Amino acid sequence: MKYDVIVVGLGPAGATAAYELSKKGFKVLAIEKQRHPRYKPCGGGLTAKIGKILEQDFKSVVERTIFKVNFTYKGAGDIRAVSDQPIVYGNAGCL
Repeated sequence: MKYDVIVVGLGPAGATAAYELSKKGFKVLAIEKQRHPRYKPCGGGLTAKIGKILEQDFKSVVERTIFKVNFTYKGAGDIRAVSDQPIVYGNAGCL
């Protein structure tokens, strides 16, 4: 079988690329080293902007929705961001 695109690595970027290309009619082969679904202890976080890109059912795998973030550098300069809207979506192992 021939493919238009081969995506290696199905982290957030690879999975999104494969999904979006397949929706546009491309023949996509997506390669990942482990079988899905699997638990990733530190899958990281995705900014809330992802909600404008993905279908809303992506939230079915979100373990934590973050509304408050504190930024520091070497223990100083505490900057706090608080929002009524989600800032980051992620899993419990990393956030």
